Amino acid sequence: QKVESFLSPLIDQFAKEGKDKKVVFEARFSKPNCKPKWLFRKDEVFTGSKFKFKQENDTYQLIITTPKVEDTGKYTIEIGGVSSTAFLNVEEADPTYTFTKPLKKKLEGFTQHETTLECSVSSSMANVHWFKNNTKLESDDPRYLISKDINGNLKLIIKDSVLDDAGLYRCQLDKQPDKTECNLKVTEYPYKFVKVLKSQQCIEKDTVTLACEIDDAMGEVQWLRNGEEIKPDKRIQIVKDGRKRKLVIKDCKVTDAGQFKCTTNADTTESEIIINYQNRFNKKLKDTEAVEREKLILDIELQDQTAPCDWKFNGEPIVPSGSIEIKNMGGGKHQLIFSSLDMSNEGEITFESGQLSSKCKLSIRKGESRPNIDCPDKFSGPISAPVLLEVPFKVSGTKQTPVEAKLFKDGKPLPVKDVEVAVTDDKVTFKIKKPSRDLSGPYQIKISNGQGEDTKDVQIICQDVPQPPQDVDITDVYQTSCVVSFNPPSDDGGTPITKYVIERQDLSKKHGWESVAEVLPSEPCLKKIDDLIPKKQYRFRIRAVNAIGQSDPATFKNTILAKDPWDEPGKPRQSILPTGIKTMQI
Repeated sequence: QKVESFLSPLIDQFAKEGKDKKVVFEARFSKPNCKPKWLFRKDEVFTGSKFKFKQENDTYQLIITTPKVEDTGKYTIEIGGVSSTAFLNVEEADPTYTFTKPLKKKLEGFTQHETTLECSVSSSMANVHWFKNNTKLESDDPRYLISKDINGNLKLIIKDSVLDDAGLYRCQLDKQPDKTECNLKVTEYPYKFVKVLKSQQCIEKDTVTLACEIDDAMGEVQWLRNGEEIKPDKRIQIVKDGRKRKLVIKDCKVTDAGQFKCTTNADTTESEIIINYQNRFNKKLKDTEAVEREKLILDIELQDQTAPCDWKFNGEPIVPSGSIEIKNMGGGKHQLIFSSLDMSNEGEITFESGQLSSKCKLSIRKGESRPNIDCPDKFSGPISAPVLLEVPFKVSGTKQTPVEAKLFKDGKPLPVKDVEVAVTDDKVTFKIKKPSRDLSGPYQIKISNGQGEDTKDVQIICQDVPQPPQDVDITDVYQTSCVVSFNPPSDDGGTPITKYVIERQDLSKKHGWESVAEVLPSEPCLKKIDDLIPKKQYRFRIRAVNAIGQSDPATFKNTILAKDPWDEPGKPRQSILPTGIKTMQI
């Protein structure tokens, strides 16, 4: 006979109260459709709200709904005297917690300050999670501090809040739907002054300190002067010391005075600073050397722009006049103006302002005189190059005005195109660019400055070669000699004639002219030429010579023939002696 048995015995089951909805024990038996018997511990169980039986062919199930801790134990199935046993272990259900103090529905926080969200739960054992706008906040985030005490009091602290921290915050119980929410609004913290600024009055060069105090050390302030923001620099410091705020102005100036204001994002405190002058000389008088007739300005500067002042000359008050002016330029600056210095203005100048005094010695040098020309009466030069006239002059005293020079001919100044003028401290050089003989003649030199002028009449000779000699004539012509005569040229070229040169041309020869004689200017203007060759024809010409060169030739207009002024006799005719005379002596 076949022995029946469980093909798949029961298996131990585990469940957790409150979490698992059911537990199923299942076994397979070798004989299908049998009637099983189910036991819990030793007691048979029956179908009901707690237990349900299910059978399909050879598979048998016990379904335990909503398992609890008391359902823990041994479960057995028996079929035809054959049994299978398994155990059910049901853990206790997780504890349930509630919020005993919810979050505030609305909360306002301030920037740069901590913002604390608080609530409480029924037990310190409860686990919770914090969320912002459905995003979980982690406990290791350095911007947040999450805490819970033994009494179940919960805190979320937002450090150094910023505007972006605003939003919907939620505290959620772990594994439970219970939650509490808070709508957080973050705004700028309204910093208020607990100590205000005080007005002050001081003297320039002092150190001025403006101090105030706000209600929170985190607050930022802005300093303004007359409505404009103050920026720190080498003289101005902005100090932050806890809740104290200071503005320090070192080495203060009169221009630093004004209405000062310190502001936060929600409060303002104001004060006035008055800075008085510390009178002193910013600029003193200095010993001065000036020149007669020149304008002179003596400057002085006081620190106190409102201080009175007096000018004195050799201890006596200076009275303004046509040539002396006293000016207050403003800003502490004062001037004593001499429009045209006189030698009598030399002395001690004193400036006084209260107890302050500054002195200087004024020395005056003699002013310049008008030019004095010191040059020869005559100038000369060859026309082959520009003619230079060097004209020395003297100006006594201290030079003050530029020297001007002009060269006049026939009462009119020569234009720049004809003459170049160069002026130095003691000499004027005129350069006649294109000299010619017709420019020779009388001229006038005029040299001037601011004090007057001096003139000098001079003769300018533009030198050239002489004109040809005049009235050339040849007389006393014989077969071996002749006499050449002439008159001096009409113009010697501006420099004395040194000699006359007589040139001759032998027409029977092909060569040109040759020099045959010289006549000195001290000798008579004639010369006998005694080396003629009879029967030859000659031409004669004469040149005048000076230091520049020789003139063009003056040629005798006719050709001469070297012969005596009488004719030679003809041949004798046949002689007839008287009868009876054989010879005859002549």
